[in-house]
Amino acid sequence: NAGVDLHFGSEFLDLKTENESTLIKIRSNAGEKLLKADYLIGADGFTSAVGKAAGLADPLVVPLLQAEIILPDDWDPGVTKIWFEVGETPYFYWLIPESEREGVVGLIAKPGTDIRKLLDSFLEKGKYQPLAYQSGQAALHSPGEKLENKVGDLNILLVGDAAGQVKVTTVGGAVTGLSGGQAAARAILDEVPYRKTRLGVTRELDLHFFIRQLLEKMDRNDYVRLVGLLTPSVLSFLNRYDRDTMRQHFWKLPFKQPAFVVLGLKLLFFKLFLLPYNPNTGEQNH
Repeated sequence: NAGVDLHFGSEFLDLKTENESTLIKIRSNAGEKLLKADYLIGADGFTSAVGKAAGLADPLVVPLLQAEIILPDDWDPGVTKIWFEVGETPYFYWLIPESEREGVVGLIAKPGTDIRKLLDSFLEKGKYQPLAYQSGQAALHSPGEKLENKVGDLNILLVGDAAGQVKVTTVGGAVTGLSGGQAAARAILDEVPYRKTRLGVTRELDLHFFIRQLLEKMDRNDYVRLVGLLTPSVLSFLNRYDRDTMRQHFWKLPFKQPAFVVLGLKLLFFKLFLLPYNPNTGEQNH
C-alpha cells in the first residue's frame, strides 16, 4: 500500500552508473536486473557486499565456536553458566542448556587464536562429550566507523552486523542491530543524516567499547572481586535495567556499590597512563 516493490529470492550484485544515475544490480532466478532507488540499506552481515560496493570498511570480527553436549546428570536445565579464563580468552566460556538433556558449551576468542584447541581442552577438563560443533564469526563495534556513503545519487546506509552494531562486552547484536535499523528508517522518513538518528545506539555501543577496554585489563583476581561486589542491591539494579539500555543508567552503579569506583580507577590508571600490564598476573611489568 505504501508503494513498495518486493523482489524475493534476489541477490545484490553491485552498483552500476547509467545516465548519471546509480542503479542497484541484483540477480534472481529470472536473471539479472537493475533497480532505481533513493536509498539502499545494507543489512547483509559483516562481509557486506553493499558496504564494499559503497567503499565502506568491513567491521572487525571475532571467532565463536561451540559444541553440542549431553548435560551432566546433575545439571539444572534452568541454569546457564559462564567461566572467565583470562589466560585463554578476554571474553568467556559458556554452558547454555537447550533442553532437559542437551546444551551447548562454547567460547569467543581473539582472531588468530586456535579456538578449537581451547574448546577441546575445556570440554576435556569439564568431562563434556561433544556431539557436534557449530562455528561462526561475530562483528564488533569500533568507535568512529563510517556507516553511510553516497554513490552518485544513491544514499547507502549500513545496519546490524554490516555496521558492526554489536556490543563488544557480550558480543551480542540482536537488539542494537534492530535499533540501527530503526535509526536508518528515521533517517529516510525524516530526511536527516543517519549519523544523527543513530546517535543513541552509537553512544550505547561506545559505552560497551569502553567497558570492554577495562575488562581486558582484568585478571582472575579482578573477576573474583567483581563478582563478590554483586550485592542484592546491584543484582536488583541489573535485573531492572538490561544491558542494551545501560548508557542511561550506568552512572547509577557506583551509588549501588561504591567499590566499583576503586576497581574502575585501578583499571583506568593502567589504561590512561599506558603502563604495561600483565592481565594474567594483574601486575605492572617493569
